[in-house]
Amino acid sequence: MQFNELIKDIYPKKVPVQFEDIDISGISTDSRTLQPNELFIALKGPTLDGANFIEQAIEKGASVVVAGNDQELRAEHPNICYLRVPDTQEFLKMIARRFFDNPSQKVKTVGITGTNGKTTTSYLLESIMRSSGQKAGVIGTVNYRIADQVIPCKNTTPGLIDMQKYLVEMLKQNVRYCLIEVSSHALNQGRVAGIDFDSAIFTNLTQDHLDYHRDMEDYFEAKSKLFRMLSDQSTAVINLDDPYGGRLKDVTRAKVLTYGIK
Repeated sequence: MQFNELIKDIYPKKVPVQFEDIDISGISTDSRTLQPNELFIALKGPTLDGANFIEQAIEKGASVVVAGNDQELRAEHPNICYLRVPDTQEFLKMIARRFFDNPSQKVKTVGITGTNGKTTTSYLLESIMRSSGQKAGVIGTVNYRIADQVIPCKNTTPGLIDMQKYLVEMLKQNVRYCLIEVSSHALNQGRVAGIDFDSAIFTNLTQDHLDYHRDMEDYFEAKSKLFRMLSDQSTAVINLDDPYGGRLKDVTRAKVLTYGIK
């Protein structure tokens, strides 16, 4: 994609004229896997700062480097275009949607979150869809499945760029529905940012991952991000037997359907 079209209305400043028409072949946040002519975004995480890997990204062939206003850069290369942005994570979300043509608007996506039952729920829904003659994709904890293709998974929820790539592949294979197991880690780290979820399912919330979250309230806040993302055109399916389920009803704009045994 042409660089000036990629950043139109996303990056407000004018870039040097010699860079306007360069072709961007991809987007990357990992200097180890970056390919020539890709745009590199130096994300700043809790332990690693992407600015430390800019030189490596340039050696691999990055043509554009994006960094936060608060990140320190070494000497700038004259043949590389540098962009400074207030929030690299927000920039990544917007630029990925543009580059991949927002595939979640064309594939109905269902986010499944909770401490227990995510995988079981995904398998049940996948079976129902296939029985009704629909192609389904699953981004799960066991593996990723696109129609009949099975891909080994590294994380419960892949990174933002990989997620967009999987959705694009589903479109190519005429998959209409995508079921995504959404972990609290993924929600905190913005891995599902930029996805327009058609619906979201909450199973339950029990003590887990407290090595990552400060306490149960912090854990709940992470899970609730999925339901805060939903639009008023989406549907939230919530287990009301769980006390946290009642609280989720109050934080979402979506139509709410509840279920339970009690």
